[in-house]
Amino acid sequence: MSVQNDGGSFAYEFTLDPQPQPPEPCTDPVSCEIVTSVRSVWNCNAPDCTGDPWQGGVIAWPSWSAYSDNGRNGNDARIVYSLDGEQLFPYMGAWANGCVVTAVFDYVLVIEWQRGTNDWRSTYLAPGESHTISLIEPEDNALIETPDSPTTFGIRLENCDPQPLGSS
Repeated sequence: MSVQNDGGSFAYEFTLDPQPQPPEPCTDPVSCEIVTSVRSVWNCNAPDCTGDPWQGGVIAWPSWSAYSDNGRNGNDARIVYSLDGEQLFPYMGAWANGCVVTAVFDYVLVIEWQRGTNDWRSTYLAPGESHTISLIEPEDNALIETPDSPTTFGIRLENCDPQPLGSS
């Protein structure tokens, strides 16, 4: 801001700092500084599942390091796809233990749970907040997703190196 005095009146001139633009979307959690979620849909993957698809967004991992489905039964048995129909692998496995998740833009939900069950712990993160995944027996899985809405979020990851399933 600058102020000019012309002998009795003041003129104010403001220069606003530009708002930071969200980074270019980058969805590879192994190489991106800020990882952007993938808009996704959870479709039924069991004969007795008849519910409507669930919608949201997830962090997708390499197929060799995470599960595509939640391992649950009945109407809760779901497999995850992108909106383009690409199969996604968001269920991290036990190697997620110790992973630090920091929300960069929009809100994030971190789920810690035992694969295939209906019991889990939820941690909501606002931009700037962090959470360290700490699996408690018998938990063996984690998921980073949108909090009940089909939005896009960005996160930073630390100590979060994917491992082959079953090696943790």
